Amino acid sequence: MNEMLEHCRAMMDAMGGSMHSGDSTAMSGMMSMGGLMGPGMWLFGLLLVALVAALALAIGWLLFGRSRRRVDADARHVLDRRYARGELDRDAYLRMRSDLADRGSQAG
Repeated sequence: MNEMLEHCRAMMDAMGGSMHSGDSTAMSGMMSMGGLMGPGMWLFGLLLVALVAALALAIGWLLFGRSRRRVDADARHVLDRRYARGELDRDAYLRMRSDLADRGSQAG
């Protein structure tokens, strides 16, 4: 049994690692075997940051972009109702409707 354990330790040492607890080379040897320490790790990190940023932008656009359109639609609806009730004359209605359309095109 001891022979087998010594053989396993020798194989691990040959691969750059160690089975001894507390040995700092064990972990570094295992990490370098996968090629993760270096350009690949940096590239993965940058891609992860870009993915998180894109996700945050998409969520922001969905939340705030839609709310802006909803506010514009609500304003137009209120204007239409006021005109239908006779609170506004035709000229005032058309001027305000044009102002809303201009504001919507400048915001988008």
